[in-house]
Amino acid sequence: MKITKDTIPENIENILSWEIESIGVVIPENLEQNIRDFQGVLSKYRFASKIHAVMKVNTSPAILQRGKVCGCRVDVSSLGELKKALLMGYSGSEISANGPKNTWFLELCIEHDVTIILDSLSELETLISLAFSNQKIKILIRLSWFMSAEATRFWVLKEHWKTSIDMLANHRDVLEVLGYSFHIDKRDVGIRKSVFWEAFEYFKLLKQSGFSPKIINIGGGYGVKYHDDTHIKNDACQRSHLGSRLYRQDGGPVGAEFLEKFLGDVGQFGVAIGTFLEENSIELWIEPGRSLMQNSGYGATRIIAIRHDGRDTSLVLDTNSFSLGMREEELPTDPFLLGDGPGWHHEYFLLGNLCLESDIFFCRKVHLGRKAQVGDILIFPDIGAYHIDFYETSSISHPKKSRYFQSNTYLYPDNFS
Repeated sequence: MKITKDTIPENIENILSWEIESIGVVIPENLEQNIRDFQGVLSKYRFASKIHAVMKVNTSPAILQRGKVCGCRVDVSSLGELKKALLMGYSGSEISANGPKNTWFLELCIEHDVTIILDSLSELETLISLAFSNQKIKILIRLSWFMSAEATRFWVLKEHWKTSIDMLANHRDVLEVLGYSFHIDKRDVGIRKSVFWEAFEYFKLLKQSGFSPKIINIGGGYGVKYHDDTHIKNDACQRSHLGSRLYRQDGGPVGAEFLEKFLGDVGQFGVAIGTFLEENSIELWIEPGRSLMQNSGYGATRIIAIRHDGRDTSLVLDTNSFSLGMREEELPTDPFLLGDGPGWHHEYFLLGNLCLESDIFFCRKVHLGRKAQVGDILIFPDIGAYHIDFYETSSISHPKKSRYFQSNTYLYPDNFS
């Protein structure tokens, strides 16, 4: 279900009172459809696989619960996220821990038998120091610095692969090495295939050292197709020092279609990766964070003022650019008014409610179907991935968004109990 003016529940006006500045809404049914799309691709092959719901993308309890019902694992990146996942009923065996980890995070992972994706050799050293002699800790090693992909700050460098395997071998009594992980931000099937084959050398090294790896985690980065952006004009925002932050779309495959091409197209080694995984009984893990949230979330706020400067018209909103994450990444989808008209006839800049010159939502004008008025509700569609809560702030005591989930044509509170 695409998020449009016709799919917004009627009770949103009652919820978005003047005491609530803005709300974030998730749509679990749309998440479920996205999961099914990925599962449909994976089911074409005879290898084991697991999809991860990545909590940092959206921390909604309704989203996490729907992901669990659909058989997803959950990926957590902090002690707080791990506690939330456990609170939602995920067992440790259904959780993967990613990113840099402090001692307390690692200790809770060990206590609950969470699979730990190790971020560095120093993190491996810390983990070894915390290990009990009577318990094996499940781990994946995160690899990086490939010849065909850009460097990242999360890594075990290729030049350190042998060192890492020696460390693992020296502590095989307390470590269960399940395999390895990598993540490529660039959405390019060819690059992802090259990285897969380059990384597989690590799989061979593990085998040669007496381990029995069975899992390859190819991370996320499958992309999203946002709403039709052909009407968007990249107007320069002359009153802002901010440069263009527009999320670029290149028209290539995204989401489940991207995964299908990655697994199915025959590459440089003359064999499809999906077939290769089948023949070698290797389990595939994926973390399609943004792709799982396609059309699964939106934000809503009111217009509190309209300003004219003789040249342009700006709408002042009862929220800020931190709250919707637009300071980091402008999505190419224009918002729309509740009860909007057809077409894109009225142009506005959007300003936030913080006392900051830089609190501007887009470095371009947005286009609405009718003339805006104070009190109108403005909907930001398809911001479910990252933009609902990742960058939120409570600066100058502005409240964070109230959270709801949509079921059919009604909104319900979406909170941890």
